[in-house]
Amino acid sequence: AIDAAIEGDCPATDQRGVPRPQGPRCDIGAYERASVPTSGGSCVTFYNDTFSGSVTVSPGQNCGFVSGGVNGSITLNGGNLILSNAVVNGSIQIGGGTFLIAPVTQINGDLQVQNIANGGALNEICGANVRGNVQFHNNGTAVSIGSTASSCPGNTISGDLQVFNNTAQTVVADNNVSGNLQDHNKIGRAHV
Repeated sequence: AIDAAIEGDCPATDQRGVPRPQGPRCDIGAYERASVPTSGGSCVTFYNDTFSGSVTVSPGQNCGFVSGGVNGSITLNGGNLILSNAVVNGSIQIGGGTFLIAPVTQINGDLQVQNIANGGALNEICGANVRGNVQFHNNGTAVSIGSTASSCPGNTISGDLQVFNNTAQTVVADNNVSGNLQDHNKIGRAHV
């Protein structure tokens, strides 16, 4: 069905809003197979391929990698990022937006979440394998780094876990941390 639609039978977008075509011709059916985003470019849907460069997600963009990943790093400045069963060979830097890092995601670098302003969405890091350090500090948005709930299992962190100076609820539970744990300045914070 990929690139096999009849000429002239191609709406401008698929049912999710992904622009058509993503290849030389439109795909048959309700969904267009989205190509992997270019570095720093628009990231508008879920991808199951592996991108060779780095990806930036900006305000207004929704980006997800499922059963694929990024050989470079990911920067989230706004918008929404979802990783599930994905591999990120670089680091992830989050300074805005919302995120869900779901089970069976592997991050081969560091995961740094800092300076996010007050936010209403609960962000989660669940069941991931982080081979570097996890730093969560100076944030005004809620996060669960693992949980006692089965829907958000704990993480495996090969480096250090640093959680400090956050003004929103921060849950840290059921994680396996090989490095050091730094946890202080608990203003507005709940710790399980």
